[in-house]
Amino acid sequence: MIFSKNKKIKYFACFDKNLGIGIENKINGFVESAEKSGWQISKKFYHKTGIIEHLKLGYDIFRCEEKHLILRSTAHSLIFIYPFCLITSINKNIVLEVPTPHITSLFELINTSKFNLKTLFKAFLLIILGPLTFLPFKKIIEYSEEGFWWTLFSKKKIFITTNGINLNKVPIRKSQPEVNDTINLIGVANISFWHGFDRIINAINYSIKVKKINYKINFLIIGQGAELENLRNLVVKNQLEDFVKFVPFTTTNDLNYFYSISHLAVGSLGLHRKNLVLASELKAREYVAFGIPFIASGIDLDFKIENSFRFEVTLDDSILPIVELFDKIIYGKIILPNKHSIRKYAENYLDMEIKVNQILSLK
Repeated sequence: MIFSKNKKIKYFACFDKNLGIGIENKINGFVESAEKSGWQISKKFYHKTGIIEHLKLGYDIFRCEEKHLILRSTAHSLIFIYPFCLITSINKNIVLEVPTPHITSLFELINTSKFNLKTLFKAFLLIILGPLTFLPFKKIIEYSEEGFWWTLFSKKKIFITTNGINLNKVPIRKSQPEVNDTINLIGVANISFWHGFDRIINAINYSIKVKKINYKINFLIIGQGAELENLRNLVVKNQLEDFVKFVPFTTTNDLNYFYSISHLAVGSLGLHRKNLVLASELKAREYVAFGIPFIASGIDLDFKIENSFRFEVTLDDSILPIVELFDKIIYGKIILPNKHSIRKYAENYLDMEIKVNQILSLK
């Protein structure tokens, strides 16, 4: 095995502290679950942006006493850490965690970012490093399929897995509303274009103004992010202020309250916008842990087993499948499952300890 329980492991990660709450929770959960299972593991986070912080990260990797390391990839910034990792790999085992495939990061840069010299430079780094990216690393942990160019020399190193959640930190929601003449939706995210919340807003608009439904749909959006202003403008444009509300990030206790008055949560509905089919969404695991069913698009390997709480819609921008789902729920063609059965699924398949032991037992 790459790791052993009698040797120390260090987990390095660089991310924006304000926008990376989910990342921090995930890594903290990973470390706590590993310790609970008997592994010796510590972590070190870097929260500043820029080249200097990444050079510092690389230097700390080179100097650390631990022989077994996990590094969360920073995509195009990996080039600044690369020389340190290459030298370090001579006498240390480094496992690289890649939260977003490099092919997807490149797609995002080209298709969704403002075109400028900075964007061009980032894209150049991603492409030019290409097949060399994974060479210093003993194993590559990915959550979706990587592009051919980046796996040219390292395909056998790649291990595709799924995210887990620390169930000890997530309580089941206190109550579960009945479905009468209202559907309450909730979406929690660092709001990006690929969450596809606009599909829900457009579906609500269509249901009210075209179908002229005789029931009410409410959508509560919790979070901040680059797409927030666009969503606000869409709501105002369609005069949906009475149906779509926005709330800043909140505490776990407040989340429990909001989940407890909601019938259905909203996962990522725009994965196709960043060229993804397969994904392992952190927020989906939180929804299941709280015991709330959710709507999503794309393939998630943790939900291949038949279940009654993940409602998968088409991997495109269409709204009719969402509109039809609303109707089926209201008219009793779909019965939303009990919160305890959803939570039980999380305990059986999504608990962080299960994922940790899979990763730390890699050969």
